[in-house]
Amino acid sequence: MILAGSSVFAQKNVTVNFVHEVDGEPFAFNQDYTDWAGRTMQFTRAEMYLSEVELLHDVGQALALPYEYLLVRTNVTSIPIGLHNVNSLEAFNFRIGVDTSVNHDDPTLWPSTHPLAPQKPTMHWGWAGGYRFLILHGIVDVEGDGTADTTFKLQAIGDP
Repeated sequence: MILAGSSVFAQKNVTVNFVHEVDGEPFAFNQDYTDWAGRTMQFTRAEMYLSEVELLHDVGQALALPYEYLLVRTNVTSIPIGLHNVNSLEAFNFRIGVDTSVNHDDPTLWPSTHPLAPQKPTMHWGWAGGYRFLILHGIVDVEGDGTADTTFKLQAIGDP
């Protein structure tokens, strides 16, 4: 028997593990950090969507998971992405955001356990804006007195 151009892999549960850090230190809400301009800042919310997931495995083989959406929150350190024919995972590629084909869909159409379903707090800006791809909220020291006390909100939306 000759097998040509075929590979045999056992399906394995693949889980993506996350290490949340700021400048190499473990991330924590309401902890003082220093921004690029030397200002004290704290985070109160940090979330993002990952999409167009691709697994590079078993010496350069690529497995695209185009309809996989992951909602990454700082209290989540691992997300299972299902059974796949992978022996050795070498890389995990992704894009931040939600692709144009579903960005403006109604989030209530997704099953309640799906990352694109309605979230608390919300990750959806509305049908015109679509999903918030990346959210960073917190407080920052704008007076330069060392106390973070001015609210900031960074929210990325739009079509990629």
